[in-house]
Amino acid sequence: MKEKLKYIIAILTVGTVGAWFLTYAKIGTAEFSLLGTLKAGLGFYKGTEEQELIFAAARTCLEPYTWWIAVGVFLILLGAFFIAVLEKRAPYIIGMIVSLVGCAVFATLLFLLYGQLKEAEEIVLDLDKGNTLSLQIPALLILAVCYLALFLLSLTGLLLWKQKKSEEDRAAEENGRLEDKTIEMPYTEYETAGYETEKMAVPGQAEQVLQEHLFEEEQERERAAFLKEQEEPFVQPREERGGELCAESGQLKGKRYPMKETEEIYFLWADGCAVLSPYESPQALASVRFEQESAQYCIEPFEVKTMFLESGQPLGKGRQYYVPRGTRIYMKNNENVFVLI
Repeated sequence: MKEKLKYIIAILTVGTVGAWFLTYAKIGTAEFSLLGTLKAGLGFYKGTEEQELIFAAARTCLEPYTWWIAVGVFLILLGAFFIAVLEKRAPYIIGMIVSLVGCAVFATLLFLLYGQLKEAEEIVLDLDKGNTLSLQIPALLILAVCYLALFLLSLTGLLLWKQKKSEEDRAAEENGRLEDKTIEMPYTEYETAGYETEKMAVPGQAEQVLQEHLFEEEQERERAAFLKEQEEPFVQPREERGGELCAESGQLKGKRYPMKETEEIYFLWADGCAVLSPYESPQALASVRFEQESAQYCIEPFEVKTMFLESGQPLGKGRQYYVPRGTRIYMKNNENVFVLI
């Protein structure tokens, strides 16, 4: 119903033009409506001999206002067209404007034309004393009800649109919160024997499994790429070498940071760039340390969507990932890249 309301308003707007055919005044037996006044002003009138005399007398008084009526009809029809074709809240706002403007135009024309018809009455009274001017109140009330109904329908449509818009905004906000929400689960739970049968009922777990699988494939590719890029043999066995963090881009580009056993480096965010600190901080985005025994790096993000691999895969908050040498990590964007050497 709400989708069809604007078309109902457009039809009612066109219907107000039809109400302009209603007789608003009479002089003797001659009836005058707004559109009848338009025809009389242009010289198109017929009836009995007495009625033609009255119309001829009235024409001289009404002719200056003929085009006012034509412009009023055009504006109302134009408003009905816009109500039918526009979307969102525009049709209802236009409907309210048309109802107010149409009512004002009709009242103004009625006031002006009534004064001119009084002059015509004085002319035709010489022919017949019964040719007096009288207003037709029922027609005026019908037109007033039409404009009131048009205004109330437009107002109702606007309120319904605002209600629907607020519901959509709340739904979008709720969806945004659900997307940002993470499910904290120990890494070891993914390796339990009964995972596929007992734990698949946990919301979001299927996506976690897929991300884990993609992460393992990414590590294999990066390990192979790193071995291929090595042009010089290692000076000493890998398990005896310490770790080193190299800034490939960003504010620290070109700088290297040796990492001792169990030494942990924290990533902070300052002035739009990733910076490093040896001290733990509540503002830290992630941490990295080198495991001498396994010759791998352990990285742990502290925030959602702050650390990414070269493939674009985000690393989950509160999870520990063990990655080989040669892994590139991105902090927030591709302008802050670090290589684990």
